[in-house]
Amino acid sequence: MEQIDKIASQQNEQNQNNEQQKEQEEYDYRDIISKKKENYRVEIRKKKMNELLTKSRSKPILAQSKEIAHRTTFSNNEDRILYVQQLLSSIQALLQQAKIELTEQLIDQINDYSTYIIETVIDVQSNDQYLIEQTLKLGTIEVILPIIEDEVFKQFIYLQSNVYNLLGSLFYADNQILQNYINDRVINAVLNSLVSNESTIIEQGLFMSGNLISGNRKIKEMLYEQNFIDILFQIHSLDKLNTDNYGELYYNGIKDYIWLISVFLEKNQGKFKSKICTKDYKKLIEISFDLASDEKFYQSQDIKTTRIIVLNVLDSVNTQDALITYFYQLQKVKNVNLIERFLFIMNNCSKFDIIVVQNVSRFIFNIISGPEEFCEDLISQNILDTFKLLFEYYRDSHLFKAEVCWSVSNICTSSRYIEQVMEHPIYKLFIDTYDYQHDDVKREILYVAVQIFKGGNHNQMKRIIQSDFMGKYIRSINSQDTRLILSLLEGINFLLHSFSQIFTADGENVILSSLEKYNLSGMLQELQCHKSESVYNSVAQIIQNHFQYYE
Repeated sequence: MEQIDKIASQQNEQNQNNEQQKEQEEYDYRDIISKKKENYRVEIRKKKMNELLTKSRSKPILAQSKEIAHRTTFSNNEDRILYVQQLLSSIQALLQQAKIELTEQLIDQINDYSTYIIETVIDVQSNDQYLIEQTLKLGTIEVILPIIEDEVFKQFIYLQSNVYNLLGSLFYADNQILQNYINDRVINAVLNSLVSNESTIIEQGLFMSGNLISGNRKIKEMLYEQNFIDILFQIHSLDKLNTDNYGELYYNGIKDYIWLISVFLEKNQGKFKSKICTKDYKKLIEISFDLASDEKFYQSQDIKTTRIIVLNVLDSVNTQDALITYFYQLQKVKNVNLIERFLFIMNNCSKFDIIVVQNVSRFIFNIISGPEEFCEDLISQNILDTFKLLFEYYRDSHLFKAEVCWSVSNICTSSRYIEQVMEHPIYKLFIDTYDYQHDDVKREILYVAVQIFKGGNHNQMKRIIQSDFMGKYIRSINSQDTRLILSLLEGINFLLHSFSQIFTADGENVILSSLEKYNLSGMLQELQCHKSESVYNSVAQIIQNHFQYYE
């Protein structure tokens, strides 16, 4: 009878433990975010471990699991998977043993076996889908999750970090395969790592999250439903990241979650994308702004990748005028003029990596294409001097020079700035070097002329008409680029319309007589056979309005 009572008591205790574990798995992660956990210190870890070891010495010891040798050579993939199966069986045995006695040797063994699995499956060949899939089929995730979840193991940061690394590596699996192994329990384990007090665990959480969000829509939905975005935003706290525990995250780790947030906010489609609010994107801009405002952010080559991601986020600000406005308001709130800092980098381009200069410059280019008041701000800070410097310094980069020209043409969309552009040395530089430029650069210089024809006054237009550049403009109509042809024709139409009431003493249109030196009418007649209907219609409109004598 006593034996039955003992068994019943043990069963009841086991049921209570199962219920507690179930409740533990279902707790609300929003509360975890706001909860301040105490920092793990080395002394505390040693103390806790000694206490556990002292308690465990009075308990019976299970039979030791057979130690498995470290293997690095295998006859085939099946041999590898058999070895992984042996390692998993040993990890399970060690976990059972840990419930009776916890020793450093046991922890080291579990850690070593986890490393062996990574080396056998992941490191052997980049993204070997067969090996990863077979490892998942062995139930690897179910075996290793207790190491992440059980409180007894959480003091062993190196073990937890290694197991998270193994879990994240398995997430390299093909999306269709992976979704069969991802459930709420796995998602909770990933998100739990992101709210850890240990920077190494957070880094592993970011690694796992990065692999998961490249998965299918179902997995992304699961992450979002578990408040993934909120957790990522919560990680960002400069005060927190500047502490000793989080120093490693400040620059190098931070790039991972900025990338994760930007992917979530920009690249997900359909129903999932509709859940993401504008406030989230504004928060991402604020995070990027905080980093880009830090002078140390540009000093080290080691954080180049972080800079690129941050500056690309800021570069995307131009997608909406409202976001540009938000950025300018942010400068006032933070009492930092990021524009001035960016201009400093551009004006001292020889001291910075070209990728940094290009990303900073593109942000400025996009700001110029936004509301006119922001362009005025840049003009007042001598942005044309900066553009001329960049155009000359990066003379071998035709793509970057083309972007400079594109930005100048955007400045010319406002008639109030055309005179400043034409009086600036950069305009003469464009015209004088036109013949030697790459086609990409020539095209953007032509767009500068188009904008002058569309918004300039007669004197500004005449400066182009009376120069050799006008002939180059007209000859460029014979281009293979339909979009360019349409823009050039649009400029011609504006030019002729502007001078439509001004005639010579002989009654001829003053502009037509100048343009005929370059055989404009002949070029237009040839374009009437162009394959593009839009080109044909544009030519027909010009001939009808300004070349009536050809009918």
